[in-house]
Order: sequence, then C-alpha cells, then structure tokens
Amino acid sequence: MFVPVGGFNDILTGILNSIDYCKQYNRTLLIPMKWSCYSIELSDYFDIEDMGIRILYDSVQIKQHVSNKTVYKFDIDLNEVLDGKVPFKWAEAGVYTYKGVKCEIPDKVVEEDVIFYLRNKWARGFNLFKQLIWKDSLKELCRNKRILEKYLCIQVRCTDYLCDYADLYEEHKQLIHSYPIYLATDNEEVVHYFKSKGLNLFCFTTFPTKMCRNLHYSDVDAHTRFCDVIVDICMATHSEQILSNSTGGFIQLLRDCFANKSIVLSKLQR
Repeated sequence: MFVPVGGFNDILTGILNSIDYCKQYNRTLLIPMKWSCYSIELSDYFDIEDMGIRILYDSVQIKQHVSNKTVYKFDIDLNEVLDGKVPFKWAEAGVYTYKGVKCEIPDKVVEEDVIFYLRNKWARGFNLFKQLIWKDSLKELCRNKRILEKYLCIQVRCTDYLCDYADLYEEHKQLIHSYPIYLATDNEEVVHYFKSKGLNLFCFTTFPTKMCRNLHYSDVDAHTRFCDVIVDICMATHSEQILSNSTGGFIQLLRDCFANKSIVLSKLQR
C-alpha cells in the first residue's frame, strides 16, 4: 500500500517505486488517493495502463481487498489508514514514520499481507504520467481551458521553494513581451507582479484565502486543486516554450511533458 504523500509529481514517483517492488515480489499495489493532500479518488480522473501487476486505486475496492489482512511491522487499523485518520509524520528527506518507525519498502520477502510505503524518493514522474488513461470529464475540462494557440508558459514555484521570478522576467523580457503568457504558479503575488508588466497574461489557478506552504495543502476544495494541477500541465505542454528558474520535481514533470508533447496531447483526444 503506497499511501500518497507530497505533491502530484511526488505521488507519481512513489507509485513508480511501488510498482518496481510489486513486480519483484509478485504483489498487488494499493493506492488510496483519498488519503493524499488532494483527497480525491484517482479513478474519478484516470485509469492506469497495464503495468504488469494488479493495481487497485478505488477506495471501496481497496477496503474490500484489505479486510482481515495482516500488516507488516505496524500494529495499525487499516480502515483508519484508508479514512485518513492515522498520524503519519514526516521525518527527514522525504521519509515518513508511524510511531517513530519508518514506512519504507523492505528489501526482503515479507509474509504479512500488507506493507506500508510512504516516501518521496526522486524519480521521473513522467514515466508513470504517460501511462495514465484520462477520463472524458478531465479531457473536456482541459480542452475547454486551452483558449490560446501560440503562447509562452512561465512556471514559478514560490511558496515552499522560492525562485527569483523578477530575475526570470528581466532575463527574458523581450521574449516574454512578444507572446501571450500562460502563468503556472502557486503564489498569487506572482500573478500580480507579471500583470503589472502589462502582459497579455492568463492564469487558471484557484488561490487559497490563506497563505500556505504548498498549494496542494491549501483550503481550496480538493477537486479544484487537483484539476488546476492537470490544467497547468496541459497548458505548459501545449505552449511554444516553458520559461522557469524553479526547482523541484514538478518543473521537471512539465519539461518532460513538453519534450513529449505528442504523447501528452494525444491523451486529450476524444
């Protein structure tokens, strides 16, 4: 059971690491996305192509599957985990613990039925993103948002990881003013800054009423938060160029999507 932690790219990479383990030890992978910061059902938005193992990502199916199962290393109520009531804690460098014990994948055969895995271990999230099958409602949402044809995408991560967006603007000023701009950012102040430059600018992010460390942990409703992420990915992919001096996994995901434009945009076809 990979209990999703972190933002969207972190979740993708955690699933990838879990798939590798399940293939090696012939296990079923459970992904309770309702527990994640987005608090959604993954099955409402995507299906996952055949990855060579059984994968369950609907909370009802997962609950039925783990009924009366034994758990490796933890004395824990599986229903409370699936209901988001278990206080996992971030420890260090993406490692999570429960009652001081790390929730890591073992490097051996385990007899118990359920193994918990919570960790943000870097990998290329695109390697799973390209395996997602989009539901029609998500396709329609992203198609409707794509109101621009030729435009630049500026991506600014400016809550947990600060980047110098003023420097980014000054470095690319002439190019930025020669196109309409789609701005993908986690901070509303960044929108105000670029609007003050007189740009033809669009931003489809719904911002919270209170400042937060990560946008995906904000007080915006779960469906909107998650859809905003996917819309940003689509808009960045469809752009003429991505400008960013951000760091972190999400900008790498955007660049990988842009570099594989035909794969991503084909998913939006009816």
